[in-house]
Amino acid sequence: SLNFSGDKNNKNLPYSVLNKGSNGVSIMYEAMKELDYPVKLVLENIKDKSLDAVQIVITPGNKTNFDINDDEIRDWIGEGGTLIFLCDEWEWVEADFGEKVDAFYSLNDKKASEYHYENGNFILGDSDLLSNRALTKDTEGAYWILEKIGEWDVEAVEFNEFYQYLDPQQRSLWSDIPKGIKFIIYQIVFLIAAIIFYKGRRFGKPIPLYEEVERTENEYVYSVA
Repeated sequence: SLNFSGDKNNKNLPYSVLNKGSNGVSIMYEAMKELDYPVKLVLENIKDKSLDAVQIVITPGNKTNFDINDDEIRDWIGEGGTLIFLCDEWEWVEADFGEKVDAFYSLNDKKASEYHYENGNFILGDSDLLSNRALTKDTEGAYWILEKIGEWDVEAVEFNEFYQYLDPQQRSLWSDIPKGIKFIIYQIVFLIAAIIFYKGRRFGKPIPLYEEVERTENEYVYSVA
């Protein structure tokens, strides 16, 4: 349990530039810094961002607070904004606007699509394109994204983690407990249940116990009297 709770991958947000584990994106972030890209981490709503910077939003799963079809997001892109939205199960995310202009394939599987909408552009794709886990095996997706960023007229590249810190579920004490502590609680509950089961279970049929009962002294005399 202590080893599980001490795992770095469980402490940091998935797909965060600060996460150096397998599900982080620190490799891409640090590499772009080394290549002198104007890259930085931001925590702001996209609708409030400048049109001169491409926003990279990576979320775990498709059920998040980020909606590509939100009117404010669509208007921001239409005014000239550029967005790269990557997530797990990205094939279930469909954009209700924009014209598809390009796509990226890896081993005959489509991993991302590029769209053009009015004055802006955006990419929908798989989060593994930039994850540390994927970059140790395949870098073609990362190079494709860098190529697209080079084609766009942007002044900065911003990894926007604003939507990763928004929790759509109501906070509770149980949700805030670390996973390692939860695992220990599960073990304690299982141990208590096992003890109750072991102590309360009868092994075999009940066997009657016959005992000799010693009669009281002078019982016959008292009876006659």
